[in-house]
Amino acid sequence: MKNATLLALVCMGLSAGCGSASDAEAVRAAESFVISWEGTAARICVTEPGVACPQGKDDQIEGGRVYWVIDASCWPGGIDRPVQYGVVPNCGKDKTADHKGTWEAPQPGVTYKVSVAGFGGDITETEVAW
Repeated sequence: MKNATLLALVCMGLSAGCGSASDAEAVRAAESFVISWEGTAARICVTEPGVACPQGKDDQIEGGRVYWVIDASCWPGGIDRPVQYGVVPNCGKDKTADHKGTWEAPQPGVTYKVSVAGFGGDITETEVAW
């Protein structure tokens, strides 16, 4: 257990190699959208454009509207993909309230920024307009 914890801490401090995420995509599907990516996800943030998804698990989102935040509850596998917006996936934990956010169904005329962060701190982003 101590070795796994130490490895997790070392990986969180590296920029790559311990579970990176890339090629985020959000595709409209009925009344929601589906989020997918390549690699391993430690966090998913759905915010208004211009809002940064923090890399550290204890860092807070600041300066804008937060719709949904999911943190990985499994390591090293991370959050299972694909993910439907608003449905907490396997190995995911809803942290929206911790970031002073409020989930809402997609609204007409609203653009959502989707950010997927890997365990190494890298972030891949895309936007979906409703």
